[in-house]
Amino acid sequence: MTARIRDIVADAKQSNDSAINYHFGSRAGLLRAILRIGIEAMEEQRQNEIDALAARGIKVDKNLDVSTLSTLVIRPIADVLRYNEGVEFIRIVGQIGPYTRVQSALRNEVMQDTVLLTEVELLVDSIAQSIGETPGRYRIHNFLIALIAILSARALAIAAIRRKNSSDEDYSAEEIDDLLEESGQLRHDQFVDEVVSTLSAGLASGIPSNN
Repeated sequence: MTARIRDIVADAKQSNDSAINYHFGSRAGLLRAILRIGIEAMEEQRQNEIDALAARGIKVDKNLDVSTLSTLVIRPIADVLRYNEGVEFIRIVGQIGPYTRVQSALRNEVMQDTVLLTEVELLVDSIAQSIGETPGRYRIHNFLIALIAILSARALAIAAIRRKNSSDEDYSAEEIDDLLEESGQLRHDQFVDEVVSTLSAGLASGIPSNN
C-alpha cells in the first residue's frame, strides 16, 4: 500500500488538471484510485472485528445496535490515522471528495464486494426499519460526509504537529498520541470513541433504543 499511495499522492498534488486527467482520467478517477487502495487495506481489520463479535456470540446484522454498527464502519478508517500513509490518504480524500461527489464514488465499483459496503448497508437497513429506506440512505450519506470531514481535520492536525516538530521524521503512533495530547487534543482511542459517540447519536435520532 505504501509505495502506491505515495505515488498517487504525488500526482494528486499537481495543480494542473491535465496532469490529473492524464494519470487518472479525471479527479473522480483519482479519488477512485485512492479509495480503492485505502478500502482494500482496511478489509482485513473490518472482517476481524466482525469475527471478534461473532466469537462473543454477537450476530452482526441489521438488528445490532446503531452504535456498534457505526463503530464497525468508523474504527478501521479512523485507525489509518495512526500511520503516516494513512494521514496522507485521509487528507487527499478530504481534499478531493467534495469536488467529485464522494457519495457517488462510494457507491460505485470501488466498494463492490467489500466488507465496508456490507457494514454500510447494514447501517442503512437498521435505520430504515424505523424511518424508511430513503430517509435512511440520506442519513447515512450525511454520516459519511461528516465522518470524512472530521477525519480530514484530524489528519491536518497530525500533519501540522509533524511539521512543527520535524518534517523529516516518521513518528510512531504512540509518539503522535503524545504530541497530540501535549497540544491539548485527544489521544487516538479517545478521539475514535468521541467520533463514534457523536455520529452514532445523529444516526440513532428518533429510533427506538431496542432497534
